[in-house]
Amino acid sequence: MKNILDKFKNLFEKNEPSTKDLYSKMDALLMQAEEDVGGNFFPKEKTLSTEDVHYRAMHLKSGVGFDVIQQKYAKLKQKYNPDLYKSNEEKYKKAVELNARLEMAYSFFKNKFKIDE
Repeated sequence: MKNILDKFKNLFEKNEPSTKDLYSKMDALLMQAEEDVGGNFFPKEKTLSTEDVHYRAMHLKSGVGFDVIQQKYAKLKQKYNPDLYKSNEEKYKKAVELNARLEMAYSFFKNKFKIDE
């Protein structure tokens, strides 16, 4: 790894190469480094679907049924009830935010499962 950093340093210390040349050389060095270590320095991050974001907001695994969602919603509504944190402004604000996320997630799942309450 130190060799790679030294090579980058050498690129910058030379007489101002063009930006195109610099990026080309840096790209080649990164590709070589990835080959050397047998991995990807910049793995492609997994993008979550809207549904997965809402499952995470409710602390649930993807794919659970609405009955499980409904039970978890009730528990989290009690846990994140802003009225419980009125004496601590910071916790109160966080509870309001978490409660709003919970409401949004529950609304999403009600629409997904076509639940009219």
